[in-house]
Amino acid sequence: MWFTAARNTGSGSDHVHDQHPASTRSLTRPAVACRVARMAGRAFLAAEGTERVGHVDPVTHAATGEFGGQHLDELRHGLAWERACAVVVRRHAIERPRAAPPSPRDHHVPASRANVTARAHGDHVDECRLGRAHPVDVGVECVAPVAARVTPCPLSTLDAVGQPMGTLKLWSDELDAMRPEARAVVAAQIGLLPDFRNDGRRTLAEQVARDRAACEQGYLPVAEAVEQTIAGVRCRVFRPSKPARAVYLHFHGGGMTAGAPVMMDFQNRGLSRDHDLVVVSVGYRRAPEHPWPAGPDDGVAVAGWLLEHARSEFGTSRLLIGGESAGAYLTAAVALRIRDDLDAIDRVAGLNLINGVFDWGASPSARGLRPDDGPDILDPAATFLMNECFLPGMTDDERRAPHISPGYADLHALPPCFLTTGTCDHCIDDTLLFATRATAAGVEVELFVAPDMPHAFMIFDCAMTRRWIETQAAWLEARLTQPAR
Repeated sequence: MWFTAARNTGSGSDHVHDQHPASTRSLTRPAVACRVARMAGRAFLAAEGTERVGHVDPVTHAATGEFGGQHLDELRHGLAWERACAVVVRRHAIERPRAAPPSPRDHHVPASRANVTARAHGDHVDECRLGRAHPVDVGVECVAPVAARVTPCPLSTLDAVGQPMGTLKLWSDELDAMRPEARAVVAAQIGLLPDFRNDGRRTLAEQVARDRAACEQGYLPVAEAVEQTIAGVRCRVFRPSKPARAVYLHFHGGGMTAGAPVMMDFQNRGLSRDHDLVVVSVGYRRAPEHPWPAGPDDGVAVAGWLLEHARSEFGTSRLLIGGESAGAYLTAAVALRIRDDLDAIDRVAGLNLINGVFDWGASPSARGLRPDDGPDILDPAATFLMNECFLPGMTDDERRAPHISPGYADLHALPPCFLTTGTCDHCIDDTLLFATRATAAGVEVELFVAPDMPHAFMIFDCAMTRRWIETQAAWLEARLTQPAR
């Protein structure tokens, strides 16, 4: 599927076009943000602002969602539209005559005009650039569709003068070649992971007890971990043998109902050794005994203490935050509150968001509409149970409030983010939603999509997982060597 959004600066006009124009009329509105999404099989079109943005069919635009002459019916062709899709177009509110679309040809994007790099990992890094104009120029920003497929679906983007910039893919050819081995390893070893799937025969309390017992079977404490209470919250702390380069504030997974810091001892010890980090893993309160906002409150309390005391306690004031699954949710939620409540987001060097939950109203993939039906440790019933435990008595819309679900929050001014997901993960849409919205908000985002891989895929030893480990390590090193924000 090819969606083209062009700006013709040669004629001084702004133009969004497609190659199959229909009978249309112009639509006038000022600075437009047009979001096109399909969730749970239903298409939505929302527009706000005021200026000329292209064409909308006078009869069918409300029903078909035609935008800029590009029909959603055509956009759907070849895409798994169970995934959410976002397109953001920003313009100056100056009416100019329309111009014919330029003919595409290869063109290099000046560095000053590119603010987002969509990385396909492996041999092909920076395969695609999403162009954004210089602030003084008329600008168009296109965020690639967040649709994911078993076979990558390309999306072309054009630069400031309408020239092709490249093709966006969710993973590289190198990762694609690793898929047969990855599928075989997952099939052979998926039973080693805790199984959070819910067959519906247990009560809520029985399922929570089962999930907690499954997590506890995998607890392997290491001697280097030290229990320490910080801001009234029990934490597990790892100190490096060399002077600390940063503090890594960590949140474990478990659906907000299960798990503990000890479940990630091996990984956290490795982070501490490999990158000279002090790792502080938070033993936050869990649902259903302590529903929202108890867990995020504990995370903010520890973060606030670290912002004030990390230098005197650990010898460094640089802070990174990261976590897996529900821990990735807490990472994002705590970072947003550091920005909004503590006014200290400039002290955070990066967010490591692994297999995160960012839509507590249940995204399409959480409801079972995944791009890949391979094995996973989650299912829709499990996500429903976690939502009910953590946010009891709320509707899905209430659970999507920005102060609850980070995927719907204002994401401006967040530090660089590394987001990880797999195409079999029931949380894939949460990650794709957060990644595209953060990118549109100007956040530096690196996205690693592992084809055919489930939730918590990093436990499987295969070439694809090793590539992810290398990519995460490189991202962490980049955050540790960059100047303070």
